[in-house]
Amino acid sequence: MAIWVEMSFAPPYWLHVVLWPPIIMIATVGLLRPLKAFMVAQQFRHRRDEFDERS
Repeated sequence: MAIWVEMSFAPPYWLHVVLWPPIIMIATVGLLRPLKAFMVAQQFRHRRDEFDERS
């Protein structure tokens, strides 16, 4: 996406510094819950019981 923006619009570097950190942070935080839910669903689907404490 950054390459596309660079090639299409050729913005100055300061704009990259201002633009990309918030986009990356929002995307990262926004994807945490769905990806965690996917991982839990996959563990449940494949019956991963390695997390049970057994003596």
